[in-house]
Amino acid sequence: MSNRSSRHHKKPRSHGGLSTPENISRVGAKQHNAYHTVFYNMTAPEICRALNRTWIDPEYLFICIKKDTGEEC
Repeated sequence: MSNRSSRHHKKPRSHGGLSTPENISRVGAKQHNAYHTVFYNMTAPEICRALNRTWIDPEYLFICIKKDTGEEC
């Protein structure tokens, strides 16, 4: 079975993301399905909180920083 290409919205449509080229990534369909299995349609800050709560070594902190403001999520 091949891993065909799939379109992934970087900012989910459910959170106002558009189908513009800068918001679309081409990824393998298996990876795309795996991403949504783990992260559903969470935002970047929600993903960081989930990773820190469940997956990241407690000696580390996984963070996101909003590009236009430098604000830590």
